[in-house]
Amino acid sequence: MMRIIGQLTVFFLMGCVLHFIQFSIFPSERINPKVITIASNEIVNYTNRFVNRMDRQPAPIELQNFIDTRVQELLLIEEAFRLELHLKDPVVQERINKNLTFLDLPDKPQLADTSLYNEMIRNDLVIQRRLLERITALIMSESLNTEVLPGELYGYYQSHRENYLSPKRYRIKHAYWPFKGEKKDSEPIQFYDQQAKITALNMQKLLPAGLVDEINRLVKPAELKPYRNKAGEHRVTVLEIIPPQALSYNSVQSKVKQDFLQHKKQQAVIQYISELKPFYWVKING
Repeated sequence: MMRIIGQLTVFFLMGCVLHFIQFSIFPSERINPKVITIASNEIVNYTNRFVNRMDRQPAPIELQNFIDTRVQELLLIEEAFRLELHLKDPVVQERINKNLTFLDLPDKPQLADTSLYNEMIRNDLVIQRRLLERITALIMSESLNTEVLPGELYGYYQSHRENYLSPKRYRIKHAYWPFKGEKKDSEPIQFYDQQAKITALNMQKLLPAGLVDEINRLVKPAELKPYRNKAGEHRVTVLEIIPPQALSYNSVQSKVKQDFLQHKKQQAVIQYISELKPFYWVKING
């Protein structure tokens, strides 16, 4: 009974999400739209994986995000076929030839020659993934043809200042007693009066991970309770916590350029998909 209820829930959510996609994501003014088909078993499989992982049914917005992402992938894959990237890519051609051998079809028939051939290459997940990589890389590379102006970089830096901060730093005292059998030494063999400002990353070389996590959760200086593990006992006092500081534009300019170019490539893909959407209609099959 629970299985039936779960399946009914899935198909109800599918209906709600498909309604949203058809009437919200894609504009209604279409001129001879092509059809993007999503197999219903893809959605069922996603839902089953989600339930196994989260122990609950996905919310409509979660299912919507999955379908929307899949629709965007299929749009790009269709565009890759339109640009005949499948005829130019050696990985795809090798996969097609293997499939032709398996199906005992004539070698390399034209796309329009047989519906079986057409269905085979368009539904092959290996071919889909490869074409998705190729069309995405093509869009991204074309987005970098224009010159990047210094003003663009500085504007990006100003809009994303939170990404260009120094790490939080600490000044600590640390004493360590290694265990000998079930007893610890009477005197610590390591003692640090760490005047330099160290980061959480530096502390991982000095302290157990659990103790580093405890220090990271502090909002003000404090003496921590003794921390024991199999190797020994640690006693740490955090004397000072220095919050992250804004880094100057000049000190991070190369990183800003790298981030800006990546952002520009991602925006190009988003814009490309947006321009394709009016020419397609979504259909759930099966």
